[in-house]
Amino acid sequence: MTKFTLDIGLIDKITRKQEMSLLEARNIVEKIVSSYNHPYHITKKKKVTTKKDGSNFEEDLLGLEYIGIKKETLLEILESIKASLNLEGIWLYESTGEENWEDC
Repeated sequence: MTKFTLDIGLIDKITRKQEMSLLEARNIVEKIVSSYNHPYHITKKKKVTTKKDGSNFEEDLLGLEYIGIKKETLLEILESIKASLNLEGIWLYESTGEENWEDC
């Protein structure tokens, strides 16, 4: 079964700053994803990014995990989240879980 993970960065694509709190973003994201009636798991994450000048900054992320959802449906959810939050970046990861069992 395929597991999809969305890492939702909270940096605004225009101001390049975090304009809303994790709680505000979570409320908006949960409203969107709950309308699709598919089970999900949401978490708080951190990401360290290196700027062009070499300095690092820590960014808040929301992690959204789905198992067994159609990729097309997930892409619809992704686009809805992106449009609602005016975000710079959402990262999508796909895993079948098979790579974790090869050496066992």
